[in-house]
Amino acid sequence: MFHGKKGVSPLIATLLLIFFALALGTVVMSWGENYIAERAEFVGGPEVSGCSSVDFSLITVGGVAQACYDQDAKQLSLMIENGPDADVSNFNAYIVGTEGVQTLENILKEPLKRAHALKKIITYNGVGVPGKVKLIPFLTVDHTALYCDDAALVIEDELHACSP
Repeated sequence: MFHGKKGVSPLIATLLLIFFALALGTVVMSWGENYIAERAEFVGGPEVSGCSSVDFSLITVGGVAQACYDQDAKQLSLMIENGPDADVSNFNAYIVGTEGVQTLENILKEPLKRAHALKKIITYNGVGVPGKVKLIPFLTVDHTALYCDDAALVIEDELHACSP
């Protein structure tokens, strides 16, 4: 039945297999690129719209930032105001002192509403004299904590001993 029939040469068969593999790879890569782009927009959406709207700062009175420490009581006193665009669910605080570093999580009892202010007393231990405080805000987006390190408030030069 197949006597006298010629087959496809090995060179042509190899080229056909290579072209088929390239075509299949191109289709899969195109589909994968669209899938990854859609996932990146879904994941990146809340972070861009959430963290970019965080705007909080220290309150200043008479040109003096309201951030001080009481070394005897081992307490920081901070007056913070929030901008008009986003509620801040909570803060993590890093306190750097002459003798060490302390990390405090969830320092607020309730969220800092947009366009509101508060005075927060933070008790610290084992850091010596505080020289730097970093407040990292986080928002709650779809029941998930979104940490906004780019919007963190670093208090260094403004930090001074509290007046008696």
